[in-house]
Amino acid sequence: MAENTAKFSIGDVVKHKHFDFRGVIYDVDFEFSNSEEWYK
Repeated sequence: MAENTAKFSIGDVVKHKHFDFRGVIYDVDFEFSNSEEWYK
């Protein structure tokens, strides 16, 4: 079984690449289940 790891950890402060805002990671989904259109 392959082991996946999250790119971010709970409590990490992140900054958006294109827009001037920051956020804090408070939850992690183990599997992305939305559409590719939503992700882009």
